[in-house]
Amino acid sequence: HDKKVWVRYVALPGINDSEKDIKAAREIIDTIRNVVKTEVLSFHQLGSYKYEELGIPYKLKDHPEMDPRKAKEIEKYLTEKK
Repeated sequence: HDKKVWVRYVALPGINDSEKDIKAAREIIDTIRNVVKTEVLSFHQLGSYKYEELGIPYKLKDHPEMDPRKAKEIEKYLTEKK
């Protein structure tokens, strides 16, 4: 299909923010010919209260938030032209 695609990459510190992970993501993105936008979404704890209110265990409760500067670096790498 020739539909426009936006890629959203959720960056979690220590889980998928290593150089190896970012390069792998870029390799996948580069195989998709109709990507018009790539965004990096920084992991944060803002919605964690919803899990508590619903009585659902939140496995990332104690996980650190993503540094906004690192998220910008990742986004730059994922969107730069080759």
